[in-house]
Amino acid sequence: MADVYCSPVAIRYQLPDEDLMLITVSSAEDLENMMDEYDKLAEASVDGSAKLRVFLFSLPSLPQP
Repeated sequence: MADVYCSPVAIRYQLPDEDLMLITVSSAEDLENMMDEYDKLAEASVDGSAKLRVFLFSLPSLPQP
């Protein structure tokens, strides 16, 4: 993602029923966990309108050596 946005970024998502906590996606396992959470939402949604709130944050650039 850093290549696309030309700077480091952080992906975070909000679980339903958790208003104040964002979960950071920093590994393949974290991404898999996020997708599992979405699958749970989709199964529980009777009308197919499941939504997982995902946020993209820019991070301060690291100095180049």
